[in-house]
Formats: sequence, structure tokens, C-alpha cells
Amino acid sequence: MTFSPVFENEALDEVKKYYDDLKKAFEVKTLPLFFYLSGNFPEFLRIIIPSILANLKSTAFPELVSETRDYLLALFGSYKPSRKFDAIFRESAKVYKENIDFLFMINLKLLIFLYAIRESIKGMALGLKKLPEFTPKSAGKIYKIKEGSLKISPSYQKQILEERVMEIDLKVVSLSKTASSLPVLTFYDFLKQAEELFKNEVKDERFVLYRLGAEKILLNSLSFLPEKLEIDYKRLLESLEKYKDYHKFIPLLAEDFPVVYLHKLLLLLFLKQLAGDGESTD
Repeated sequence: MTFSPVFENEALDEVKKYYDDLKKAFEVKTLPLFFYLSGNFPEFLRIIIPSILANLKSTAFPELVSETRDYLLALFGSYKPSRKFDAIFRESAKVYKENIDFLFMINLKLLIFLYAIRESIKGMALGLKKLPEFTPKSAGKIYKIKEGSLKISPSYQKQILEERVMEIDLKVVSLSKTASSLPVLTFYDFLKQAEELFKNEVKDERFVLYRLGAEKILLNSLSFLPEKLEIDYKRLLESLEKYKDYHKFIPLLAEDFPVVYLHKLLLLLFLKQLAGDGESTD
């Protein structure tokens, strides 16, 4: 079983219209990978896009995002990255501050929506007792994109989608009119190196508590969404049944997408602090 991103040149007209509307609302010229993978399931986009667009267009949503960002910065203000991480990346983070800030805000907006989708799906599915895939045993199965397709990886500890997510999201930065004109390859290499060392940071026992705090902040933000993003799980299943592997897409929504994007958001949060945001910088 494989999932490949559905980009504009391959998408159905309906999906292209969703992409165009999302790009205008996010103010980007290309979208995060989540949407291109969801393009395999137009019915799913049909369910979620109206609420996402309504939130992005709401005058109250930027305030919610800014407050959530400030809470996250305050939470991690007392968390000091390792001396090694600090020494290697502080100066580069200052150079790429505009890129980091832009990518952080795009990911934060997306992550709020991913948490809303996850909570809606889990709540409805548990109520209907139709969530056999989401057991502790099956949580060990992770989907990872490699060479354009999505494959099962046996280890839950590996972050899913990370290389492809980074590749696509760097295009979000490079093609945005608000982003820096610095060479994308250099910024890509910078993030790749930071990602590798960040894997050691997340093993710190202290980090687990901070990560849980970040999840709590994100979950609390859902109560203040201008437009509630709710999914009728039964309707979702019925609309996707015609796709052979649709049942393997649901775990991505309920577990994997939020995990990988939270991981990336926290990496960007670390880099924001080194670049001069939050109380962690000297």
C-alpha cells in the first residue's frame, strides 16, 4: 500500500480549487504536505476545507494563533537546549530568523487544525466503537514517506513523514513573498542538521513534560476556534469506503500527522528561541 502526494498538476478540478483556496487563506504559494496527501481523498477535503477556510478568514483566528504561540514560547522559556545544540545553531538561527518564524506560524496554524481533526475523529469513532486500529499494539505501526510514497515503518520512535514534510514545507518558505530570499538548499541543510541533533534533545526526560505541556496548550486552543471543526466519523467512513486503502488513511489523521507536525513545531520553537524569541535567549 502506498500514498503519494497529489500535487496541482495531478489533482482533480475540485481538489485544485481547494488547493487554490487554501493557498490564498494561508498566504502561501504551495501547501504543507498534509493537504497534498489528503488530495487522494476529495471527499475528506470536502468535509474539512469549509471549516478550515472559515477559521483562516476569521478576524479572531490570528489572535488565537498569536496567543497560542506566546503560551508555547512562555512554556519553553525556562527550557534550555543542550550546550551543543545552542553552540551549533544559535548564530545560524539568527540568520534564518525570518524563515523560521514564517514556517513556525504556518505549522502552528496547521497543527491546531490537525488536533481538531484528531479529537473529532477519535471522539466520534470511540463512540461508535469503530476504532480498532488505534490500540497501543497497533500504535507501533507508523507511516513514513520515502521517495514519494507512504510505507509502513515498524518503529513508533521514528518520526513519520519527516524528510518529505521538510522538503515540501521548505517550498512553502521559498515560494512565499514574505520569506527570506536566502538559498533554500542552505536553509534545508540547516534544518536537516538541526533535526538530527534535535532527536537527542527529545530523549531528555524533561522534554517529555514540556511536550505534554505543549499538547495541552494546543488542545486548549481548540475551545477558542472561531469555527468548530467537527467531523461526522460515520459520514467520513461512508464517503471513503470506495477507496481500497481508505482505512489506512484514518490512523494518519488520528495519530501520525499530529505527532510529526508537533515534533517539527517544537524543533522550530527551539530555533525561534535561539534566534531571539522567548526567555531562553540570553
